[in-house]
Amino acid sequence: MIIDEIRKARESKGLSRRALAEMLDVDPQAIVRLEAGTGSIDLLIRVMDAVDFHFAGLAPGRSLPDQLRNRRIKMELSVAELSRRAGMSRNTISGLEVGKGTIRALESLLAIIGKQARRRAPERQHWAADRKGDRDSRFTPLEFLEPIYEVFGIPDLDPCGHDLAPVRAGQKYMLSEGRDGLAEPWAAGVVWCNPPFSAQLQWLRKADHEVTVGNAKTVICLVPARTDSAFFHDRLIGVADIGLLRGRIKFLSPDGRAEQTPFALMLVIFGATARQLDHLRTLIPAYWLPRSPSGALGDRERERALEEISF
Repeated sequence: MIIDEIRKARESKGLSRRALAEMLDVDPQAIVRLEAGTGSIDLLIRVMDAVDFHFAGLAPGRSLPDQLRNRRIKMELSVAELSRRAGMSRNTISGLEVGKGTIRALESLLAIIGKQARRRAPERQHWAADRKGDRDSRFTPLEFLEPIYEVFGIPDLDPCGHDLAPVRAGQKYMLSEGRDGLAEPWAAGVVWCNPPFSAQLQWLRKADHEVTVGNAKTVICLVPARTDSAFFHDRLIGVADIGLLRGRIKFLSPDGRAEQTPFALMLVIFGATARQLDHLRTLIPAYWLPRSPSGALGDRERERALEEISF
């Protein structure tokens, strides 16, 4: 059953029912009912997105309703014909194809048009298994850095520098020299930060902190597009400009090989001007998330933010 697979997906993400409910801003009992097989398709779709559950073996589509409609069309069935075959009303089928209806109705429909449907393998959030040992030793290629330099100039600081990285910066904090970018202040105008991905959240919190307290003016972070944390939803989208990059970047490994990331990436920029962002949009293909008005912090909000930020 689809519900059993979604429950397993939730558990594999390390989410309790309560944590998932908080993420979606719903009553925890709604998740309990959903996993018991009762509830709305609207909530089911939101849960699927939250736990990274997507169908393969159904039909292409940006959402489950799209996949259902495209599957029916691929089978050359009209709504009326599918209604007769599935023993369901036309309104029920039409509703499911726009994201309305019940889980029970969805499972009945999948029994007819989705017998081969299965969970698509989740997108990997790490490098290949034989490369996990040095998963953090990946360096931004020069061709991606050039547009950054054009818009922001040569960064004053790279707080997670490496002697093999091609990044140009006025100063680099390198662990090999006893420097720790997470512990030291970023006293700089422009900071470039392509951090160790295994500690992504810590570095984003640090970037937020350094701009909020006034140590750094602008911080540009290149990180995996992981949007499921409370920090992303409750804080990041209100204080940073976030661009979801189109396509994948080939990073450089320590042995000089170019390796394409097995996950999507995003730019997270703190403190950029509107002119800089407009210029950057012409150089780097990305979808930029709408900026929350709460990103403009007044004195009181800034003080509250400082109390909330930890890294």
